[in-house]
Amino acid sequence: MNDEIEESFEVKFVRNATSGLVQAEHWLKNGKSEGPPGDRPASIHYDEQGNIESLYWRKEGKFHRVGKPALIEINTTNNIHVEENYFEHGKCHRGNRQPAIIERNPTSGAIITARYFEYGTEKHWQNIPPIEPSM
Repeated sequence: MNDEIEESFEVKFVRNATSGLVQAEHWLKNGKSEGPPGDRPASIHYDEQGNIESLYWRKEGKFHRVGKPALIEINTTNNIHVEENYFEHGKCHRGNRQPAIIERNPTSGAIITARYFEYGTEKHWQNIPPIEPSM
C-alpha cells in the first residue's frame, strides 16, 4: 500500500467573452486556492493584451509565501511591481524589520509607501534599516 498522499490540483481559466483571451488562471487544491508545487502562484490575472498584471500565492486558501511577496501587482506598460505584499499563513508579515507592504510609483518605480507588519500586526519602529529591493 502506498502511504504517499497524492496532491491533485485543478486549474480554472476565466476567458474574455469577446476575445477569448485568458483573463485569469486559478489553481485549486481540495477546492481551496493554492499554487502548484515549485513556488508557482495560485492565481494569475492578465490584461486585455495577455500581459500579467497580478500574481497571488496562496496555501489552503490563504495568502502565503515565505520570504517573497505573496501578492504582486504589475504595471503592464513597463513591468514595474507597483505593489508587493508579504504574507505568511494569511497574515501580513515580513521579518527582519523589512516592509511587508510596498507601493511604488508606476512610472519611476520609486517606493512611495512602505508599511511594516509582523504576524498581522502593523509596526511603527524607529531607526528602520534601508529597504532592500526584491524585484
